[in-house]
Amino acid sequence: MSNITLSKRNAGLDLLKIFSTFLVVILHLLGAGGILSSVEPLSANYNITWLLETIAYNSVNIFCITTGFVYAKTQNHRWNKLFNLWGAVFFYSVIFAGVFFLSGKIVFAEAIYNSMPVTNKNHWYFSAYVCLWLFIPYINKMLCTLSKKQHVTLILIGFVLFCCHYFAYGILQTDIYVLKSGYSPLWLLYLYFIGSYISLHGENLKKIKQSTLLIIFVACNLLAWGIKMIFVFIGTDFTDKLSGMIVSYPSPPMVVSSVTLFLIFINLKVKESKFIQTLSATAFFVYILHTNPLFYFNILSDSLVFISDKPWYILIFSVLGIAIAIYLICTIIDILRQKLFAIIHINKLYNFIIKYLSKIFSSVRNYISGKA
Repeated sequence: MSNITLSKRNAGLDLLKIFSTFLVVILHLLGAGGILSSVEPLSANYNITWLLETIAYNSVNIFCITTGFVYAKTQNHRWNKLFNLWGAVFFYSVIFAGVFFLSGKIVFAEAIYNSMPVTNKNHWYFSAYVCLWLFIPYINKMLCTLSKKQHVTLILIGFVLFCCHYFAYGILQTDIYVLKSGYSPLWLLYLYFIGSYISLHGENLKKIKQSTLLIIFVACNLLAWGIKMIFVFIGTDFTDKLSGMIVSYPSPPMVVSSVTLFLIFINLKVKESKFIQTLSATAFFVYILHTNPLFYFNILSDSLVFISDKPWYILIFSVLGIAIAIYLICTIIDILRQKLFAIIHINKLYNFIIKYLSKIFSSVRNYISGKA
């Protein structure tokens, strides 16, 4: 939004990052925690937890829409940002692997394997994000050559191919465009197109009333949730597969819902605060910490089954409370990690590595282009 001041935009984006990460934690508590698989289908607990799950599914889409919004106008693509992310993810991977190895829960080979965050796809979003990030400068050059109408056309083509056509997967049983239900760099690329459009050409979108955006957001989530409940009620193998697709990242109502939620937050009139900035700065690592495979599959997995038969209001408040606790604990851990990295001047190491990698890359590039 060209007419949004920098401070307001940053404050809104900070809140959005915090809220989206909170939704990610809820998503995993309900899924990996074993609640969704334990509640009785079409019971009150089932209906309410799947409504919460539907809302939480907006989270990942919002992450990458935000990336497109922020980076679309970026001229200086700094490599040290990627190294900062990778270094922190690698650090946490090594810590988790070391703790589980020393406690005798994994062997040495497993510890080494779990220490490699990208190559072993420990964190699917981070792996896909790295792939996208490397191409951002070239994606931006392409997008800057597009007119507003051409950019809209690009998004509409993607919507038809990746969102509407996604349901062909349920009918034909073949993932035509290798979307992997949204767990792929291709899907992140499409979301980047949406975020970049809002950044480059989204002046008119700011004129949409917040109340209108909120109505669209609520309607899209209720639509996705309602269709899923109908499919579950029918109960055939075919409708069961479709029910899993309507509440997914590429699902049309979920995409529209994610965009409207994004617009709601960037239009918020919020003052900057140290507290919001701190929570926002650690948001990504809240995701990294609680989704480390060793924690995710050995500790979080099915850990919340015991609350699945509680009254629905106790169940919901329990999930929200645990999500808040996980967020705060992970935030504290990452603040300590940031202080440690500052003490040992980790950025100097990153700059040293970047400097020499850049020299090697430049030499190879010049040789290939015939300038050596």
